[in-house]
Amino acid sequence: MGEFSPEVPQYPRFLTEADLERAIGKQGISELFSDRGQSTPEERGEAIQEYLVLGERAAFAHLGANWKLIETVADVARNDPYLRIQAAYISAELKCMTKPGFISAEGTGRYAGQRKIAEEYFKALAKSYLRSSGEQAAGSGVNVGGDIQPPNVPNESRFVFAPTRAGKGFSRF
Repeated sequence: MGEFSPEVPQYPRFLTEADLERAIGKQGISELFSDRGQSTPEERGEAIQEYLVLGERAAFAHLGANWKLIETVADVARNDPYLRIQAAYISAELKCMTKPGFISAEGTGRYAGQRKIAEEYFKALAKSYLRSSGEQAAGSGVNVGGDIQPPNVPNESRFVFAPTRAGKGFSRF
């Protein structure tokens, strides 16, 4: 038998360390990603990139359900600074959860409030309740419809009505 090796899809990148800095500031990055001098600057940079990828994946997970392509989501994000900052907040909160000093008595991290706002923003954006400033750059038809609609099948009733209590005919209400 062969070994199992799942295919990991390659997601386009859109978050940068500058986006994280705009979200939580230089001091916030320093506090989150410092380990009291036990790592090199390269290792610190790799850790930052790892958590930026997690924030991007969260954005893809929320937006990918109703948007055409992953590349489209990345195009929108690259052209929408607010979307990138929201993804950066998710990255920061995920990193907080790895540091005991950043977890509150309720079990949430320092950026839990911002993460909740970011997730609600992504849900609203995915359903077209909000529009992104990056959609113009990504082209028309970026979002394929928000809520999922059932397909129309010719010669078939779209609604099924229950029979009346008397068993004759169908009730429309």
